Amino acid sequence: MSSSPEFEARLRRFFTRWYREHGRDFPWRAAGTSPFGMLIVEMLLRQTRAEMVATAANLGGLGFGPLLAGFLAQYVGDPLRLPYLVAEALMLVGAISLALAPETVTRPGNRPAYRPRRASVPVVSRSLFFAAGAAAAAEFALFGLFTSLAPGVIAGLLHDRSHALAGAAAFAVFGAAALAQIVLSRAHVRRQLGLGLAGLITGLAGVTLAIWHPSLWLLLAGGVVAGAGAGAAFRGSVATVIAITPPHARGEGLAGLFLAAYTGLAVPVVGLGVATQSVPARDAVLGFAAALAGVAALAGWRLLQGAAALARPERGQARRGSRTAGAGRST
Repeated sequence: MSSSPEFEARLRRFFTRWYREHGRDFPWRAAGTSPFGMLIVEMLLRQTRAEMVATAANLGGLGFGPLLAGFLAQYVGDPLRLPYLVAEALMLVGAISLALAPETVTRPGNRPAYRPRRASVPVVSRSLFFAAGAAAAAEFALFGLFTSLAPGVIAGLLHDRSHALAGAAAFAVFGAAALAQIVLSRAHVRRQLGLGLAGLITGLAGVTLAIWHPSLWLLLAGGVVAGAGAGAAFRGSVATVIAITPPHARGEGLAGLFLAAYTGLAVPVVGLGVATQSVPARDAVLGFAAALAGVAALAGWRLLQGAAALARPERGQARRGSRTAGAGRST
């Protein structure tokens, strides 16, 4: 089937016009984007198998550490030294592999000097950015709460001193989070946030109940549900930040989100340790869980509002795209 030069020219103009209106603006094209920012953006923007690898490396790696340490301490011995030596050996292998990996870009002759940068977010979107940061902190605070609490509960209240069980319990929570992110990778942001935050709060209630009425199965089930919810909600938080930050500042915005998340990861370890000096452990857990659920609910309410507002322009663009495509076919 042959086509005339006039038809080919119209077709080229149509696709060029469509790309200018709807094409994806790759963040690394902008000047001033840091290498770390590009790395984060590429890990989280790709809708390919690489995204699953990044998810497994992030949350799966956080869960693999306690699992490895628990099994080494349980079945090999020397629990205060061997797990750390093995972890250091694995990090050395990773560092060597990274050093030997071929470079994928041409290095500039003069590298710009490093300086700290802050996230650049439009004024109208700042409340949504802060809500995403608060939600990320709450989501990772759940991980910190469970990993700092579960081993002591299993050994103390449940009288099971198995290091392997304690490590497996922590791994189950992070594994559920990674799996939830993969399963809901194609879901809309509102669905990720809604299901995720509901699961986080429900699972957190189960973990708290397992502390007041000691039950291993309730502790594990609550942790898995809460972990899956935290993973899905964090994915929604990431998608929200990507949507509201300018292309040249997405790396900075995501770095700020991860800073809030890892700050939340550290808070329970310190906060519970301080609180249990003054009140019983189960009262401290109850208070912390209530505060965590409150933060998640408030931040989630704002994020769901923002996701609905962001979805309206997308629907409008889709309708305009379909009309443009129809006009192209008519020509």
